[in-house]
Amino acid sequence: MVEIARIRTASPPLEVGTGSGFAGVERRNRASRELLVRRVRNEFEEMPGLRLTFGQARLLFGLEPGCCVRILGVLAESGYLIRSKDGTYGRRDLVA
Repeated sequence: MVEIARIRTASPPLEVGTGSGFAGVERRNRASRELLVRRVRNEFEEMPGLRLTFGQARLLFGLEPGCCVRILGVLAESGYLIRSKDGTYGRRDLVA
């Protein structure tokens, strides 16, 4: 429980509400989804040059396809990630 609290306070909260176009049918509770979003975001923070296709992201993060679509979608809608013309996701502030 301490680990969850530390992760939540490590950076500003992300909006992952049902208003997202990628929400779909949510099978996890809100807290679990926020942790997944935070985990994926932290990987991009730790490796700033990281660029992944959808398939690579799904395998790296160990997510089901539908879940991966939603998580990457939330991060893209929030402006943190961008999907480039070659289909890779990367941090918006680092993708030319």
